[in-house]
Formats: sequence, structure tokens, C-alpha cells
Amino acid sequence: WVSAGGPSWAAAHAASIAECESGGRVNAYNPSGATGLWQILGSVVAGNLYNAYTNALNAVAKFRASGQTFAAWVCQ
Repeated sequence: WVSAGGPSWAAAHAASIAECESGGRVNAYNPSGATGLWQILGSVVAGNLYNAYTNALNAVAKFRASGQTFAAWVCQ
């Protein structure tokens, strides 16, 4: 999360969301198409969503696009 540009103040919450969304599994896949640690649906950063760093980049981008909230995730 932090190495992907996410703020350190949100890192613990981001980690708990990833654990809830995917069980902490980088290879998690939901029939809806949600993929990886943060169960990204609709990639905004190109790359393999099964790659933890790429998944984190997407999570951070979605976090920032929502006004620095976790509104994009069911697990909050």
C-alpha cells in the first residue's frame, strides 16, 4: 500500500480491507471479475491484477479517486 503511493495513515485500514476482501490471497478471484488482494473490479492502472504491487496501485488510485475514502470496497 505505502510503496504504491498510499498514505501511511491509511495503511492499517487498507490492509484490513485486503484481508477481508481476498483473505490476503493475491490470486483471489470473484465471479464478478474482482481480482487480487483488494478485489479490484475495473482496473485503472494497467498490469496484472494478480501482482500484489499492481493491485495495490489500483487500490490506491481508487482510494484517491473517491476522495481518500474506502467507499469502493464492500469490506470497510
